[in-house]
Amino acid sequence: MRRVLLPLALVLAALALVASGCGDSSSGNALDDSLGYVPKNSLAVIAIKTDPDDAQFKNIGKLIDKFPFANQFKEQFKQGIQANGTQVKYEDDIKPLLGNDLVVAIPPAPGGLAGGTDSSDTPFLLAWETAGGDIEKLASEGDSRKVGEVEGFTVYQDPDGSAAAVKDDTVVAAKTRQLLDAALKGHGADDRMSEDDFDAGLGDLSKDALVRVTGNFQTILANDPSAAEALKVPWVKGLRTFGSTIASAEDGISSDFEVKTEGVTAEQQPLATGPAPAAVVRRPGEVGVGLRGPAQVVSFIESVAKVTDPESLLNKDKVGKQLGVDIDKDVVGALGENSTVSFSLDGNVAARADLKDPAAFKKTLDTIMKNLNKARRSQGKPESKVEKDSNGLYTVSEPGDDEPTVIGVVGEVLVIANEADRAQEIAGQSASPVPGTKGALVMTADPKSIVSEVLKKQGNSGAALIIGPALSSHLESLNGSVESAADGLRGTFKLTIK
Repeated sequence: MRRVLLPLALVLAALALVASGCGDSSSGNALDDSLGYVPKNSLAVIAIKTDPDDAQFKNIGKLIDKFPFANQFKEQFKQGIQANGTQVKYEDDIKPLLGNDLVVAIPPAPGGLAGGTDSSDTPFLLAWETAGGDIEKLASEGDSRKVGEVEGFTVYQDPDGSAAAVKDDTVVAAKTRQLLDAALKGHGADDRMSEDDFDAGLGDLSKDALVRVTGNFQTILANDPSAAEALKVPWVKGLRTFGSTIASAEDGISSDFEVKTEGVTAEQQPLATGPAPAAVVRRPGEVGVGLRGPAQVVSFIESVAKVTDPESLLNKDKVGKQLGVDIDKDVVGALGENSTVSFSLDGNVAARADLKDPAAFKKTLDTIMKNLNKARRSQGKPESKVEKDSNGLYTVSEPGDDEPTVIGVVGEVLVIANEADRAQEIAGQSASPVPGTKGALVMTADPKSIVSEVLKKQGNSGAALIIGPALSSHLESLNGSVESAADGLRGTFKLTIK
């Protein structure tokens, strides 16, 4: 079985590098046939294109060709497959198989979600109607041994218990022999998936994407014995299907996802609803994240804590009294519409949030800092060192912590950082929407400057000086956003390559 899975795992990478034609076109019924082995109540189902002639793979090939040394990398990769110890050659053994979608599923496990906490226990089911070639050669190599026949399939089993079955051009593999037999005997039954079922799970997402994933949260939760408490949270209880895709275009690679909910109000969603994009402060060499409606995120966290850790909410009120403020009214309620945070590659963070009444929040912060050590003493914690500079910024250092927290009101915004200079900088920088994004959560990064930062940390080696500029010159942008609505969440992330 391991002999089968390894070359199949290499299919996507191989296609991405050598996609230039030479493959049979995918059959319209092949995906439906492969899905027919998969239970409808599977936790997740993945369909992966394997047709080298498909536009998705051709786009990836074109994108790779933009970068230096692409041809050498392709050749080295193909040689790597042949030298992997699998005795599998791309041209002879993999290429003839390509054309139809490969399906991988996580079926429900009798012992609960994923069969336990160890990822090695996760059950899986794989089905692939190949376009030709000798799939049985892969199934019978190595430690696999022939153990019989089921529904006309020749069955092979590995010492680890995993099994694979081959019939004509179709291979079906599973974590256990029990799963495999059930898949083979139940093929096409009413409780098995169809292409229509799979497409319905994708919702509005592209049906032509390179990789498509569907699943049902209620099925996942039903297979998790520890989920009973979580289902008391309205949003969790309302979760239904999800879908996700990875797609290529001539100008880059994108990933989209969609989460559907039912019976959940807009206020119960984790993010503020509506298409208006959150504003972001963009800093060279850093990842910027914008959040519209931060108070709603806090409210959602509290709704989860009310179920999972009710004691924490009581502690919040207790701490608020010790600090001399009402946390809900004076802190959370004081936040404005937008907030943004910037992360550097070396771990530095700077955040800012709009305030409804900056002058009033200054007084709130003064009260908190005045009572901070009193609150810490009442909690049995050592006192923090609190200093206030001429700009009104507080620096709070906890015992044994090498990195202080800097917090204060600068102009109209609240700033929090691990350095005073970063706090002042982000306060003075403008936050603005990122073109093409929408929704309460937005992220953006400049890949060019990030590559430059990485190379600086690597030193001025000859290879870095040559490859770095050539690599970064094609990286245009990395943007993403998540939009919330009463019926769920939808997100998109894209790396643009020019």
